[in-house]
Formats: sequence, structure tokens, C-alpha cells
Amino acid sequence: MLRRRRKESSGIFVPYIHDYCDRWCARCPCTSRCLSHVIEQRLSALERVASTGREKYEMLLFAPEEEIIREIAREQGVSPDALLGEDPLGELRDELEETEGNDGDDEANIVLCEEEVHDCFCIYERLIDEQQERLYALIDVIEETGDLQRVNRIEEALAEVNWYLDLMYAKLKRAYYAASIHEVFPEVLEVARGDARGSARVVLLTVDASTRAWQALGRELPDAGTKIGWMLAILEQVREEVTGRFPDASTFKRPGFDDGARKAPRVKGRPATGRW
Repeated sequence: MLRRRRKESSGIFVPYIHDYCDRWCARCPCTSRCLSHVIEQRLSALERVASTGREKYEMLLFAPEEEIIREIAREQGVSPDALLGEDPLGELRDELEETEGNDGDDEANIVLCEEEVHDCFCIYERLIDEQQERLYALIDVIEETGDLQRVNRIEEALAEVNWYLDLMYAKLKRAYYAASIHEVFPEVLEVARGDARGSARVVLLTVDASTRAWQALGRELPDAGTKIGWMLAILEQVREEVTGRFPDASTFKRPGFDDGARKAPRVKGRPATGRW
């Protein structure tokens, strides 16, 4: 992830657009404007080339991200500072991003465990674990009938359920942890509160996408309607808890996604169940 603070943006990339996305790059319409994604792609390409033993690339292995940023800046005819743009989170970035990736008994987990929304999420996760095997068994039965299009729709919806399950918890941790920060300078506190709103907005979007996915499953698998109804009910509880804690989360404008001037185009072929 990008962690630099700059004063301006080149306008080619949307600075830190990855802060409030769904992390599903394969489906995102904004990857060409996401510097984090472009850097990751070039890092992967660099690793493939370096693995062949070509000596000209060995020097890049010491600080590959820095070199790639300079390379992209040269291609765009701007300075690295202008390319990166200003980091809205500043010194808090490392700490807030770490809350998403740490699954241990870190402080963010402790904060979230004290909230009722944590209990709602745990119930939702347990329900999914209990129903996954049954749902895949139903897929096998349908597959035997030769209706592969229906199988694909069901598998797609289940993939979305599982993807947004992980993202939902990560963003719940970040939102509630950011909101809990105190005894800091007022300007830093305001930044943390803003990130809490943005992270909560992503949680609400994961709830929306998950709800659509379960509704799609309900249409495809009417025999599982009762259990799917439980999923929808607990998702609604998660929504109510998050909305109650962050009442202005739904109005948060995500850079590159929610501003009218840079409205992202629709992705051809993006499933209706998980439209972000």
C-alpha cells in the first residue's frame, strides 16, 4: 500500500483510491487510475523477470516500489511527488491499514469485540459455515441435470458471499478502531474520524452486495429459502448497528468512486448481484 504524504496529485491517478474499495481488482473499473494496483502489477512482472536471473533487474529488488514509482512518473511526465498526491491519512496510515490485516488479538479486535455488531457478524459467519456444505451439495444435484448456467449463477453468488464476508470483518475492525482513537491532536482525531466513516461506508456496501447475493441464491435455491432468510435478517442487523454508530457513513464520498467528475464506468459483465 502507498504510505506517502504529498501536496498535489498529477490527476492521472486518484490518490489512495484503494482505501475504500472492495479489493476485488479483477472486477474494478478503476484499476487504471489506482496507483496501488498498477504498482502491484509491475511488482509481479518484476518478480517474474528477476526470477529468470537477468542481472539488470537485480538492483530493483532492494527498493522495487520506489523505482516503479519513479518509472511511472517518468512515463507520465510528472514528478514522483505529483504522482503520489496527498495522503489524507498521513502518519495514521500504517496503523489503520494494519488493523485490517492482523487477525490476532490486536487492539482493533479488542475494540470491535466490545460492540454488538461483532456478535452479529459472528452469528452471520457461523450461519455461512453451517450452510456452505448444504449449498454446495445442492449445486451438485443441479449440475447433474445439466443446467450449467444455473450452477454458474449459484457459484458466482457464493463467491461474492465469501469475498464480502472477509472484507466486512476487516472494515468493521478498521471503522470501530479508527472511531476509538483518542488523546491525540485534534487534526489527527478528525482524520481518524473521517477514515472511520469511510470504512463504515465500505461495510454498508459489503452488506448491500451480500444481501443481493443471498437474494440471488434464494431465487436459484428456493428449498434453502428459510436459511437464506436468516442470513438476510442478520445482515440487516449488521446494517442497523453500523448505521447507528456511524449515522453519516452513507454520505461519505469515496475518492474516485462517488465524486461526479470521476464517476467510474460500469464494467461489462460485472454480475448484478455484486455491483459495487
